[in-house]
Amino acid sequence: PQYYEHLSLDERRALEGEIVRKCLARTDQQCSFVEHRNYKVVYRRYASLFFLVGVDNDEVRIPPAL
Repeated sequence: PQYYEHLSLDERRALEGEIVRKCLARTDQQCSFVEHRNYKVVYRRYASLFFLVGVDNDEVRIPPAL
């Protein structure tokens, strides 16, 4: 994984474990966006593989609906 802020190894393991458990608990009918702590996580599941991308809430700007 790539991190753009300093986290200790224990903090990284805990964060990754929490996010993975949260994604595994979701059904196929739920959207692929998860909020966790101050992050937004987008994930995609292919068979038994998960691809995850996390961004800080400060970096996410959703344009207003038209």
